[in-house]
Amino acid sequence: LHLLSRRQRQMCIRDRIRAKMLLVRSDFDVGEISMQCGYRNVENFCRQFKKHEGCSPSHYRKEHLVQP
Repeated sequence: LHLLSRRQRQMCIRDRIRAKMLLVRSDFDVGEISMQCGYRNVENFCRQFKKHEGCSPSHYRKEHLVQP
């Protein structure tokens, strides 16, 4: 029970890795990426992403975009 409530409050490492990979290697919008990482609320996803990465998902994408 403690781990479940902690998981609900924090973005786990696996989700952050997946989100970062999708941001730089796909053309999915942030809402789609948040759903693929298990979030029902895109605002919560963005808030957690920024808390852990220091920038918004959109900014992260701009800074780390993989060019073909």
